[in-house]
Amino acid sequence: MVVTLYRGFRKDTNSTKIPVSGSYISMSQYNCDIFEPCSVHSPRLWLAASNNAFRASINYAYIPDFERYYWVTDFEFIDGRWLLSLECDVLASFKSDIGTSTQYVVRCQSKWNENIVDTMYTPVGGKQEAFESIANPFLPSGGSYIIAYTSASPTVGSNAYGIFTKAQLISLLSYMMGNTNWLNLNASEISGDLAKVILNPIQYIQSVKYFPFSISKGTAQTRAFFGWWLLQPAGLSFKELTLSDGTTHTTAFTLNIQRHSQAATHGAYLNLEPYSQYRLLLPCIGFIDLPASMLYGYPKIKVTYTTDLITGLAEIDIEAIDDSPGQDRSVLVYHTTCDMAVDVPLAQITKDTIGSMTGAVNTGLSAGAQILSGNILGGISTLITGGVNAKIAEVQPLPSFMGSAGNFNAFNVVPMLSTTFQEVTGPAFDLFGRPLCEVNTINTLSGFIMCARAHITIPRADKSELEQVEAYMNEGFRYE
Repeated sequence: MVVTLYRGFRKDTNSTKIPVSGSYISMSQYNCDIFEPCSVHSPRLWLAASNNAFRASINYAYIPDFERYYWVTDFEFIDGRWLLSLECDVLASFKSDIGTSTQYVVRCQSKWNENIVDTMYTPVGGKQEAFESIANPFLPSGGSYIIAYTSASPTVGSNAYGIFTKAQLISLLSYMMGNTNWLNLNASEISGDLAKVILNPIQYIQSVKYFPFSISKGTAQTRAFFGWWLLQPAGLSFKELTLSDGTTHTTAFTLNIQRHSQAATHGAYLNLEPYSQYRLLLPCIGFIDLPASMLYGYPKIKVTYTTDLITGLAEIDIEAIDDSPGQDRSVLVYHTTCDMAVDVPLAQITKDTIGSMTGAVNTGLSAGAQILSGNILGGISTLITGGVNAKIAEVQPLPSFMGSAGNFNAFNVVPMLSTTFQEVTGPAFDLFGRPLCEVNTINTLSGFIMCARAHITIPRADKSELEQVEAYMNEGFRYE
């Protein structure tokens, strides 16, 4: 029987690799005698060669009559001849049949799906953190004030809404509180000091809200109707908000999404939980934990504050976006609301007219009752004391407060996306491949391959050999 013997042939035992002509020293058409009984799976052959050095390096064989490749498993010297023991290499012998078969490939070295979580590489101790931030988009040291005031010329509902800077607001209040000339009162009837007691311009202001941004909307004005008075002092300048101008203000910004440092080598699945965790810090809101699955595949997040300038309530949308060239994708990740306005407290002086009148009447009745009962001095004393107290109560200011102080510190928060990464063990793709999980023809792949429930038909293989081939394919083999 003619046998081709190879020396120095190297490959893994789970490989389909076969010797290439010219790459190895071989003894073609070497006549060997079969040692009986003989098995195709594990034949034994008599080798008459006397070169011990050559015999020592022989490790692989091919028997054309059997159409199979063999591993050399042992040499025995018997009666002056060498007995060669072989074992069939089913992966090399049936390589072409394996290559043309179509299988469900679980793992592969040459082709993979980086979106599939690979549990082969376990988490290790230690985590990494990354931070992405931008300059604060809000202006806690500047901003705008919106005054809602009762007006003979309302713009939204029953009120007018004026947009002021801090300097414009101070100028207006200084004018209104400085003197009473703007009231156009007859000094002979009501003096300026008395006018300040009975007429308080602040009572026409329904609310003052501070917003931490500049507002470009509104119609420029140089005069305002406060109640039924028209104010048009020199230098008065502000913007009046109307429905036609729109009553919302939008502030938007983006933050880059940091990626896991090992994602480039292991796969994009490391950008998912539990390997990556994302936490967003926003002004007026605080921390928000974002689901990594919603950010997956997107390079940025976009945060949009849409603020109602009438109520101060803001709608916040957090989106994952991809605005790279040729892309226009987005998905809503989170929605919430917050108060973007700080109510500025206003103390106003009021006169309790009805209360003072009621007190005077009651005082008079009490004094009259005492006089009629004969207690003349007591009645007169009550009348005098009650009258004085009533007068004091009538003139003394009663403080009342409008609105409540907000939290200016909430505007000082710097928007920041913090990411915590869990590291995993190093890769060994040549040994274990990477997840693929799809049907493929084997000869379109290379390197390590692992199939699931492999089934193959090889006409020249027996049942035992088919079972060996399928076992190799399910446990993982190298197609090369």
